[in-house]
Amino acid sequence: MRTVVAVILGVVSGTLAIALVERTGHQVYPPPEGLDIEDRETVAELVAAAPIGALLFVLAAWGIGAGVGGWISVRLGSPVPRGPYIVGLVLLAFGVTNMLMIPHPTWFFIAGVLIFLPTALLGGRLAHRSRREDRWPRATG
Repeated sequence: MRTVVAVILGVVSGTLAIALVERTGHQVYPPPEGLDIEDRETVAELVAAAPIGALLFVLAAWGIGAGVGGWISVRLGSPVPRGPYIVGLVLLAFGVTNMLMIPHPTWFFIAGVLIFLPTALLGGRLAHRSRREDRWPRATG
C-alpha cells in the first residue's frame, strides 16, 4: 500500500512540477493574447510556429517533472526502480496523449517519448542515494 501511495504522490508532484515549469516557459515565450486552448486547430498552428526555445521549455518541464515524481516516489517509500519507473510511464502516457492531440514536430515527439523514463529513474536514484546518506551520515573529521 505504501508503494501505491508513493507512486500516486510521485505522479501528482511530477504533474505539478511540469505545470510550474511550463508556466515559467509561458512567461518567457508568452502565447498570443486571447488564445483559445480549446481550439485544437489554432493550438496546432501555434505549436508549429513556436520558437525552438518554447518547445525546449516543454521538454525541460517534462524532464524535471518526471525527475521530481521519481524522487518523491522513492523518498516516500517506493522501491527503486519500481516506483520511478511507474511514475515515468504514467507521465509518458500523459505526454504522448498531449502530443497525439496536438501535432508536434517529429524531433519533439521523439525527444518527448525518450525523456520521461530516464529522468524519472534519475530522480529515483538521487532519492535513493540521499536516503542512504540520511541513514549513514558521513563521519566528520
